[in-house]
Amino acid sequence: MRWIGPSCERRNLNFIASMVLCLSSGSGVAAPSAISNAFNRPKHLICMIRLAIFTAYFVLVGIPTSAFAQPLDWKRSDVPDATVAAKRALIVVSNGSHRDPTALLEDNARKYSKLLGDLGFDTLTIGSQPRPILDQSIRKSVVGVPAGAAVAVLVTGFVLARDGDLFILPVDASVEVANGQAAIDAETIRLSFLFRRLAVAAPKEIIALLDDCSATPEFSGLRARVSEIPVSVLCLRKKGDLPGAGSVNRVMSAMKEEGLNYKQFANRLRSNSTDGSLDITTSNDLSTSFYFFDPRRFESIDNLCNKIAVGASAVQARAASLAESVEACSIAVRRWPYVSGFRARHNAGLEQQVFQNSMKSCAVTKSREGYKSKYPNGRYIREATTFFDECSPVLRTKPSRSHYHLTPQPPSRANCFIFNGVRRCE
Repeated sequence: MRWIGPSCERRNLNFIASMVLCLSSGSGVAAPSAISNAFNRPKHLICMIRLAIFTAYFVLVGIPTSAFAQPLDWKRSDVPDATVAAKRALIVVSNGSHRDPTALLEDNARKYSKLLGDLGFDTLTIGSQPRPILDQSIRKSVVGVPAGAAVAVLVTGFVLARDGDLFILPVDASVEVANGQAAIDAETIRLSFLFRRLAVAAPKEIIALLDDCSATPEFSGLRARVSEIPVSVLCLRKKGDLPGAGSVNRVMSAMKEEGLNYKQFANRLRSNSTDGSLDITTSNDLSTSFYFFDPRRFESIDNLCNKIAVGASAVQARAASLAESVEACSIAVRRWPYVSGFRARHNAGLEQQVFQNSMKSCAVTKSREGYKSKYPNGRYIREATTFFDECSPVLRTKPSRSHYHLTPQPPSRANCFIFNGVRRCE
């Protein structure tokens, strides 16, 4: 996960203090006087040179998010898939919550980044920052968004609503702003500003998920489109004593459900929050084309597990090379336990291995490790049963003597003839 954190404010403050001391030092001359007499007093001339050096350093080096800084780096997903459209997830920490500490919010951001990276998103996390740096980080984040990408914006932490817009609170926002009692634009970042900046990259669509809108009774004024880019907003309003981690865990659980588009995702959150601890508020016309967990995502990635044919015939199963593929499935199931396709291929590969081994040896097929014993209702039970029967021929025993009996023969006709006048029969 790429983090954009606080800059070196302490070092910059040291520079400012050095400049002030320099200009106000010597002969009791005040700063304005020092400037006016800079070229008349050698000591003040030295101070002005130092001032110029400090100013150049402050502008060019001291502010890491200045216009001269390099574009922010997005963390690439380590399971790229060229067949699925590019997906980006921008995770922003809004630091204005009085209930959840900053450490918890940044831990939630890490959890989001890890899961979305596993689901195929390139991610960028912008941590707790003062307003000027947060503004610059948001502007620079657009560089990593390709045209036509699906972009998810996740804001973890308190988000304030006012005047039909939502506001991200930087780390230096005052308590009065967070309570809605002070001017807001000078200390916060409008969510619509973030959307407009992303729209410059011409993404396919933008979805926003805000996990703590506890003080936002409505945001019906939010626009559904920004610069002709469709935008879908989902806002969680925590109620009661539900901690920040509790809402994040529910969100991540729904993200892991395969094949839910964003509208179905919102409905799943509602059905999982019947205890009244969360209210789900959305803009109109939530996206039906955006998926956190695209059902096609893991079917086409380059993984040996995908080589296992779940519906292989008996001939194919006996000829398949399974050892490496089954091992790859074992690893995939541990890494992505929520991917049903890997579980199905893993189970099919194990069954086909047992079938292969059983068809090689009568000793194996008749043992407890044989196919008939382990898969009595398996896909290849007919072939395994035939082989089992061939390994166990029926023994034909010789009948005992008592079983023999004589069959009576019909009497033969006598052969009679007359010899010397006497009739004889033989």
